Amino acid sequence: MKFISFQKENGKIRAGLLLSDRFVIDINEASGGRLPDDMLAFLDKHEHYLETVTSLLSLKHTDKGVYPLESIQLAAPLPMPRSFRDFYAFEQHVKTARENRGLEMIPEWYEIPVFYFSNHLAIKGRTN
Repeated sequence: MKFISFQKENGKIRAGLLLSDRFVIDINEASGGRLPDDMLAFLDKHEHYLETVTSLLSLKHTDKGVYPLESIQLAAPLPMPRSFRDFYAFEQHVKTARENRGLEMIPEWYEIPVFYFSNHLAIKGRTN
């Protein structure tokens, strides 16, 4: 499943699923209101919604709540997240950088995840 957030012509950001990379399912509309209309609310109770959202994958492009990808505007996958943490660096990058300086990988890198908080209010979707 590929979860997305998107905007229809009314301007409201909606939670959705990408269907065959050509169509978008509005999970709230297609489920008759059984699923939330925003991704954060969906994630808050995803265990409760999993069976219902999985059933939407069998929809056809002509069903209610299914839209052509080109008819919507993609948004950030999770608009307005509660926080945003960025990890220090991926393993191969750290290993290579240390090797370039003649150093071995330090075991602490595997024991203590190093991250920083970034500005979660700066998350933006695609712009055309």
